[in-house]
Amino acid sequence: MSMRERKRQNIHSAFRSASRRTMLAAGTQLRLLENFIKTVKQPPYMKLERQTLGVIRYEKESGKVILVNICAQLWPEYLQLRKTSKHKKTNLAGCHGEGLKIATMVMSWNGYAVKIYSNSYTWSFCFQGLTDSQMHCLITPATVLPLAQVNVAQDTNCFVPCICRDVSIIIERGHDGSRVSLEEFRRWLTVSLDIRGFSYPASIVETDHGNLILDPDYQGKVYLKGLYLPSPSSDARSYKLGYNFADGKVNCDRHRELIWKFLLKESNGRQFFYCDRFGPHSFDTIKEGLKKEPISLPDILWNMLRANSLLRTANEEQFYSFKKAKICKVPETLFAKNVERGLKASMALWKVIEKIEFVESRNVNVEMVFDPGENSLKVHNQWLDYGAMHTKYRCRSIVPKDSFVCDHIVEELVRGVMGVIFKKFIARD
Repeated sequence: MSMRERKRQNIHSAFRSASRRTMLAAGTQLRLLENFIKTVKQPPYMKLERQTLGVIRYEKESGKVILVNICAQLWPEYLQLRKTSKHKKTNLAGCHGEGLKIATMVMSWNGYAVKIYSNSYTWSFCFQGLTDSQMHCLITPATVLPLAQVNVAQDTNCFVPCICRDVSIIIERGHDGSRVSLEEFRRWLTVSLDIRGFSYPASIVETDHGNLILDPDYQGKVYLKGLYLPSPSSDARSYKLGYNFADGKVNCDRHRELIWKFLLKESNGRQFFYCDRFGPHSFDTIKEGLKKEPISLPDILWNMLRANSLLRTANEEQFYSFKKAKICKVPETLFAKNVERGLKASMALWKVIEKIEFVESRNVNVEMVFDPGENSLKVHNQWLDYGAMHTKYRCRSIVPKDSFVCDHIVEELVRGVMGVIFKKFIARD
């Protein structure tokens, strides 16, 4: 994943965390209007006095996003980690007390200014400290307050939030950042399933436990109480339908890390975890290539740990270990020196590789690794071993007298390097 894609994904997740505070009640419906998103009144089947629940507004000229939770309160104590206003409220998504804090950090880090208005106070967030690595929140009292009793219906119909009555979250251009573009804002809106005319499915079946989404555009997507849950892993099997669960709880990353640490402790470096669906090839690679005992994990656990890049497949582990292998010196033999000199001379004609190193590795299945980010090449030191190489590539029957020592080995090595490099460039394009 590129840095730009990772940045976009982080902002997307942050908006999902922030928007949880605006979409409060089950059954809330949202509509896309010309210049903003707004929640409409409660559905008639709720048999309550219909009122607006909240507003999500986008201002085109300034690139500002405003999320308003009508008739709500947010106290400073909820700035502490694991403190949440949604504790024991099963109809709401989110329960770890981290979403809003992480959302403000991600938004601020990516150049946006984030403010919260609640209980007649303004909360301003920014990074400070010697290295701008500390998140600070400045809470100041409002300078202007309503003089008379506010009219909820009138204010919400005009989309005017009240600082003493509502909770408002504003995301706008920071000092060194850019405005929120309309395209970016539309991407953020995909975190919700309930925006009528924009992200609401064309075909849906309601059940006691949630909704089955028949719309093909939503195939494989999973929602919890109307909020999108990203796919746990690219390795996960695709569902035939989309699902919006009415009950459930979102896990957090540290729980996955605790599970992974427990598995590592149990394996004691002698075992390697894999998933059955990758076939017997993984089993053989672990036994022969990694010299470890294969241990199978259930699909659900494998996908969960893969989401945080905590574990690797057998092939990925081979290449990872090879990249971390110890760099070795070239032996003072005529054969080894000739191989090194021939490889460097061949690569000098093509200025893609800036650094060539030979490494010691127990895994003979990986012979070389090219890193396009550093323009470096690591080669297994078996290529410097006369006996090992001539077991695979025997000398030609007719060798000119003025030829280099075993130049056919250099040719095979260069051929392999070219294949690895071209494969990397093709995959990147």
